Amino acid sequence: MIKRWHLTFLFISLITLLCLYSGLFHPWTDLDDCITNPENHDGDIVTHFKEPRIGTIYPDGFKLIQKDGHSIRVYSDFTGATEGEYIAIKAIFHSQGYLELLDIRILKNRKYKMFVSIFPVLFIGILFFRYFRFNFKKFFLEPKDYA
Repeated sequence: MIKRWHLTFLFISLITLLCLYSGLFHPWTDLDDCITNPENHDGDIVTHFKEPRIGTIYPDGFKLIQKDGHSIRVYSDFTGATEGEYIAIKAIFHSQGYLELLDIRILKNRKYKMFVSIFPVLFIGILFFRYFRFNFKKFFLEPKDYA
């Protein structure tokens, strides 16, 4: 007979393996993949970046800065941007080492939105553990006596 902790371990292992698979064999084109192997990704549409920000602004585009990643030049006719703004971008990669802009959105107040999103999680967690407790002997959540 399968015990509850066996099933728990099985499901946690399955979720971990699925997360690893999705991280290693993702369906989107990553800028780091394009830069490490430019000949195979010439003309590909790049949609995945690591916290992209606008760096130096040039008359014909700007420099894209990533968190813990490569920086690359983006050619576009985009105006009205300021340095340091977080962006969402879709661009065509060229093997010469630059991007051609297709679509861009400026993510205003991104850091504030991330900070504010913590409060609902804390509120739901407090309410949840106010009415439930984890029973380690039976290995499951059970309602508290007064709930």
